[in-house]
Amino acid sequence: SPVLAAMNPVGGRYDPSKTLQRNVHISAPLLSRFDLFFVLRDDANEETDRLIAKKVVSLHCGDQDFAAALSPDEAAPFTVDQLKRYLAVVKTLKPRMTTKAAERLAAHYNRLRQADMLSASRRAFRITVRQLESLIRLSEAIAKLLSKDNVDPEDVDLAAELVRKSAVRVEAGGVTLEPAKYAPVGRAALNKALAAAGTVRTPDVEASESSDEDGAKRARGEREDVVTVSFEEYTRVTNLAVLFIKQHVSDHEEAGMTEGALVNKLLEAGCHIVPDDPVRSLELLRTILARLITIDRVLVLVENGEEEPLIDVHTRYVGPEDER
Repeated sequence: SPVLAAMNPVGGRYDPSKTLQRNVHISAPLLSRFDLFFVLRDDANEETDRLIAKKVVSLHCGDQDFAAALSPDEAAPFTVDQLKRYLAVVKTLKPRMTTKAAERLAAHYNRLRQADMLSASRRAFRITVRQLESLIRLSEAIAKLLSKDNVDPEDVDLAAELVRKSAVRVEAGGVTLEPAKYAPVGRAALNKALAAAGTVRTPDVEASESSDEDGAKRARGEREDVVTVSFEEYTRVTNLAVLFIKQHVSDHEEAGMTEGALVNKLLEAGCHIVPDDPVRSLELLRTILARLITIDRVLVLVENGEEEPLIDVHTRYVGPEDER
């Protein structure tokens, strides 16, 4: 039987910078058993506050109905009794899943799985077969509500939209990038900086002080500004980079992937951070990769004796697909 649950956030106020699970202190396995989540936040809104005030005032008006307390154009199109009778009828329906609807279900489920792995939306739980079952239940419920004998692809689309709009995302600030600080400034200078950070697997890197200083000067001359990239875009690039490197290592049996090849794959995947400036997008992608190596320790350089070292996934990195 359907279960409708209501939960209050810890401390009485919902924190949008935290996941739903952390706000209500409910385990992920339990949360995954619910089809939809909706967060009701008491934010100041003139129209909403006006309606709430009218509702509260109507409760103190004796037998006066709430609809009568509203202006005529705001009256409900159906009475409560009419809705009850309609729902009692449609509950008896058993719509049949059509072949096209089943194909659409599989497509939406695949998109949800891919988005869960590649996008930056931090969810309260992982997308599993349980969410596929949720899509089926919601699609059937929508068909019932519309008094239909069959579940059509349009019903599946609406069900998938409900799941995507469900309150499972987390608001997060941007990630600050400093191209002059983190971007590669030549092989010798970069290797020395990474070796000092402990992120190069072969520490015996030889580089002259003069070449290091020249590289740093060139970098400072290229960009002095600071760029903020959205958390969503930064995490999307991170997850795609990890995915592409793992695929490359598996397919080619190599120790990693060159920066140039990785950047090209990211651009092909649509990681255009500055849509109207491909050169700037390429520079910021290189900056993100350098930050993932030197700051976040998601990636690691593998010295291979070539002019351009390889980039591999750090052995201690645990991504979304590893948590399943």
